[in-house]
Amino acid sequence: MVLHTAGRRGWHPRRLPSCNENVAARRMLGGMQTDEVVLPTVHLAKHIGKDAGRRAERDHLRRVRPGAYVWVPADLTGWQEERFLAFARCVAYGAQLRADLTFSHESAALLHGLPLWSYGNKTFVHQPYGWSGEGDPDLVRRSGHLADTDRETVQGLPVTSLERTVTDCARVLHPRDALVVTDAALRRLAQVKRNDRDGSLDRMADVRALLLERLEALGPARGVVQARAVVAAANGLAESPGETVQRWIAVSHGLPEPDLQVPVRTRLGLFYLDGAWHGDGWKLGLEHDGAVKYGGDGADAAVVVEQEKEREDAIREEGYPIMRTVAKDLVRVRETFARMCARLPAALVEQARPVPGLYLPPSYQR
Repeated sequence: MVLHTAGRRGWHPRRLPSCNENVAARRMLGGMQTDEVVLPTVHLAKHIGKDAGRRAERDHLRRVRPGAYVWVPADLTGWQEERFLAFARCVAYGAQLRADLTFSHESAALLHGLPLWSYGNKTFVHQPYGWSGEGDPDLVRRSGHLADTDRETVQGLPVTSLERTVTDCARVLHPRDALVVTDAALRRLAQVKRNDRDGSLDRMADVRALLLERLEALGPARGVVQARAVVAAANGLAESPGETVQRWIAVSHGLPEPDLQVPVRTRLGLFYLDGAWHGDGWKLGLEHDGAVKYGGDGADAAVVVEQEKEREDAIREEGYPIMRTVAKDLVRVRETFARMCARLPAALVEQARPVPGLYLPPSYQR
């Protein structure tokens, strides 16, 4: 097993991470749905000494758990930093714990390179035996049998297989969060490509059937009803967590599922809408704008905004009014659903009913 830790020869208190380590961090954070996972380097106090550990905190290293430190790039903000630290905690636990454990649930999804809707401070593992001690409050342990086929290795760390990770997350996460993971996994497992729509839909149907078969084998286990609903609603054509949550708001309340990655030929060329509804004599396009789109990755925000306006004008000319959402809209579920309803035919809205397994009241806490 590859341990991403400091060497045993001691600690140089003024040493900062190399340029290559910085590049690795960028590669890890650059894409939300990538197969590639580059783990950060974690320095263990048992290798560098207690006094050196204190110096480490002073010298721009962050303690991710007792006895483990990581250098965090200074320009990471928001979810980027949370995700980076979640990776670092997995590396730290993998290096420090001697128990027979396998990273599972959200932690396994993270290590597989799947996006999460939120990144907390807890790490999730599966172990073959029960745990009677109090232990670490930030480590969530689940026990039971784990088949060899449900276990693999990612960057030297033991994780549940992608299929097992999906069904675990679909059973226990909030259905919104579970759909984010399942959409991304379905996209990878079915090798979804928006320019191969028919083939992608066929492959997604095959993967979806296999996931539902795994759930059927669990019988009446906790969370299976929700997991079936999540897997049935999953669509690998969603290209970001924001697009997934935008769709979840609609379908969990009983609106028809919008088509995704809808091609629209315009005077400026071919564009793809994140989603769209079509009816007899009416259309409504859906777009979600993420922070990276408007300069979060170093782009000139003014240029991007101008290009986006030109694109939207051209799409509108083809008969598509567009409803846009941004990050804050996705946490204002009632308001965003009401905006959707105001743009859709009344007959469609009147038929909408919350979907068991997908809808949870806003006040519900997992």
